[in-house]
Amino acid sequence: MKKGALALLILVLAAVGAASTCPPQAAHEAAIKEVVRLTLEAEQATAKAAGNSGGMLGGYLGQMLGQIMAKEMMKAGVMTYHSFILFSTSEVNWDGKTYPVGVGAFGQVHITSRVKDKIQEGIATAKQTMEDLGQQ
Repeated sequence: MKKGALALLILVLAAVGAASTCPPQAAHEAAIKEVVRLTLEAEQATAKAAGNSGGMLGGYLGQMLGQIMAKEMMKAGVMTYHSFILFSTSEVNWDGKTYPVGVGAFGQVHITSRVKDKIQEGIATAKQTMEDLGQQ
């Protein structure tokens, strides 16, 4: 077999493999939920290590609310999913802008650090709001 034909065969097989394992929307949603869960658990562990039991309670509450928020975010159309046959992407609408947050191929979904950054930003805002309320 000629080199060109062999290369074409390999390319076709790779494309068929990619198309048959393109992650569905549910895989993107699960990956985002996992990032939310891990980020909130890390925040909870930090509060626990600092001996902040209020932070731990807030961590449990935040974890529960985070999971609810992730589900509702997907239902409300804040997250959009696109399948391009060989790969898939997910985007999130924040602050009136659309940001790519996930890429999926060969059965795997990679979520960008932007999701974690936004969660941590939200945690910092919530902490500041709680401190402001406590000073009143």
